[in-house]
Amino acid sequence: GHMELLAGPRRGEALPRPHPAMLRIAHRRERRVFGCNHQDDKVSSFGVVFAKDTVFAAETNVDAQISDAFDNGLEMVLRAYNLTDTPNRSFWGEPNLPGYLQSFGRKYSLGVSYSF
Repeated sequence: GHMELLAGPRRGEALPRPHPAMLRIAHRRERRVFGCNHQDDKVSSFGVVFAKDTVFAAETNVDAQISDAFDNGLEMVLRAYNLTDTPNRSFWGEPNLPGYLQSFGRKYSLGVSYSF
């Protein structure tokens, strides 16, 4: 088996915002992938309210995928998105002037394929 960690800037890029990281683990036919994405606070002057910039708070999201291929041609993939369920928050220039709070929840999917 082998393990691979991907993090930081891609070739030819400056340090990305958001900051992505991915861990891939493979052993025989089984593969596991864990992804983490962090976005620092960011400021937008779009939609200015109270003569203040809109500030979007930092957030971190984690995704995971596990797959396995069987000898009979069956392959299964289980994916989980937004495991941390971090809400997306904004405020108007100062933390005591809240903008909005959005939560998207966790999502799961199961895929099955068969080759003959």
